[in-house]
Amino acid sequence: MAVLRRSRRSIMAGSCLPKADGDWIADSMRMLSTTPPKSVFVKLGIAQVPIAIVLPEPPDESEDINQPVKLWMLILSVLLTLISVAIYVAIFFSGAGFQDLFQGFGADLPALTRFFLSSYQFYGVLILIGFVPCVLLLWNRSRPVAESNRLFRLVFASFGLSLFVLSVSVAAAYLPVFQLGAVV
Repeated sequence: MAVLRRSRRSIMAGSCLPKADGDWIADSMRMLSTTPPKSVFVKLGIAQVPIAIVLPEPPDESEDINQPVKLWMLILSVLLTLISVAIYVAIFFSGAGFQDLFQGFGADLPALTRFFLSSYQFYGVLILIGFVPCVLLLWNRSRPVAESNRLFRLVFASFGLSLFVLSVSVAAAYLPVFQLGAVV
């Protein structure tokens, strides 16, 4: 049975010959433990006969090296975090205003509005979801690429969450006004 080894340059077919460094067994075992191999079969009548095992490409070790975080990633992270903080602060102060306004209505409020009025004080905790990864990106600029990409994705997801919370809060705040307009 032949063993196919994937490389970036080509796919080589052959038997398990030692590599130049002589550590082909350890390298093969490491790759097999991280990613299962794929077998190539040939169909002979009813039976399938394995003719080769395709070993996965070894992981790129350059990502483990600490590299400086890209400048555009830092700038965008800070910008998205500041926008998210501004959204949550605006929701906090507008929530207090809407609470005073709705107390004078005397009418029964929709469930979404009641939820918004009872929980807008806790939206400040959501600031930490984007603020902490942004600070980590700025604090230690030399980190593995995969880790900085994860932190950036977390900042971006927290920005999306802040836009979602903003849209739901606006809908919840103006829902009683729209219902009152429909009655009149």
